[in-house]
Amino acid sequence: MHAHHFKGRTDMTRVLMLATNPTFTRHAMSLGDHRVATIEAEELDRVIALGGLAAFVGGLSAPDVVMVGDLLPVGEALTLAEAIRREVPGAHVVLVSDPDRVSMVEAMRAGVRDVIPSSASAHDIESLWARFEGSNVRSIGVHGVPAEAAPEDSSRIIVVTGPRGGVGRSTVAVNLAVALAAEAPRDTVLVDLDLQFGDVGLMLDLDPLGTIGDVFEVRSSMDSLVLKTFLTAHAGGLWVLCSSPTPTVVDRATPEAVSRLLQRLAAEFRYVVVDTGARLDPFTVAAVGVATDHVAVTSMDVSSARALRRQLAMLSSVGDVPESRHVVLNRAERTHGVGPREIESLLGIPVDVVVPSAAEVPAAANFGTPAVWRKRGGPFGKAIAHLVQRIHEGELSVVAKHRGVDVA
Repeated sequence: MHAHHFKGRTDMTRVLMLATNPTFTRHAMSLGDHRVATIEAEELDRVIALGGLAAFVGGLSAPDVVMVGDLLPVGEALTLAEAIRREVPGAHVVLVSDPDRVSMVEAMRAGVRDVIPSSASAHDIESLWARFEGSNVRSIGVHGVPAEAAPEDSSRIIVVTGPRGGVGRSTVAVNLAVALAAEAPRDTVLVDLDLQFGDVGLMLDLDPLGTIGDVFEVRSSMDSLVLKTFLTAHAGGLWVLCSSPTPTVVDRATPEAVSRLLQRLAAEFRYVVVDTGARLDPFTVAAVGVATDHVAVTSMDVSSARALRRQLAMLSSVGDVPESRHVVLNRAERTHGVGPREIESLLGIPVDVVVPSAAEVPAAANFGTPAVWRKRGGPFGKAIAHLVQRIHEGELSVVAKHRGVDVA
């Protein structure tokens, strides 16, 4: 029987590297805070030839992460990945391969959770491992049994709505998602649910490989492994499900499919931020119905405030609304005698977050960068940080309830 020995403290994440190229292996071994064991390609071939694939996989001593290397032919690597998924269900399987050598859909179906290029730097590998630290990998105990299961509702589905176009709904949604991703990199996803006119991809200067239209078109897309192939990575550690460039996606979507999509994403990510359309369509109602947080955006004018009041009343009358609601007054500057107090009076409820007008916001949109990046610590960024803090307060409330703590 073969053996592999993890070096490092027993409380570290256990990473097993199989047939990775020497440079990649050296980069990975140079990183701390993980227990790393390696099996070179020649040894791996010899062990499998002697005892068979099933015996090899069955003999793995409960690694948390298995990196299947680029020195194996792609077909053999995927076969090995599938066997590991079946026999070691707690392991997070990573394929080390150049993207043009492997079909992402085939990789995901084989049980691969991530693909990283064989030429990745130590920084790239460290960024990937940082994602493991923020996922269920860190709570895996002996032989893949969770040491302490997280509450099922620990993820947050945050739906951002506005009563009409022009109030800054997408600006708030995009910058909220970027701010959350800064705290939970690669564990935050932004969904563009404006199925006809969504421009989240443009606001973040993304060229998406997959869109929400593909999700509704591909029958197996609700499989979490396949679903991830439609997400586009943003430099801020954010995943984005962009809107389709063709509005015919509306014909393929249903409110039920929207609900399932958001719940599936919440099972995989800590934060799911949803930008919606300018009108209150059935898809927005469905999204709000499964949300943990509703961010309602209006601007500093009487007509928008009245429209938001009607929208909130309609949402309450047609479906479930989350307990955590955050009313955001965007582009707040006193004009024609209208201020936050007047807006609150029109709404009949308090304004929770006031976002001032800021020159960096339109400039950010023009250059495809998040406004919170252009002037860090400015008034706009502070307002978004306040909204993030309110989201965190909702998370703390959930944790307290699961622990039996009185949060009243």
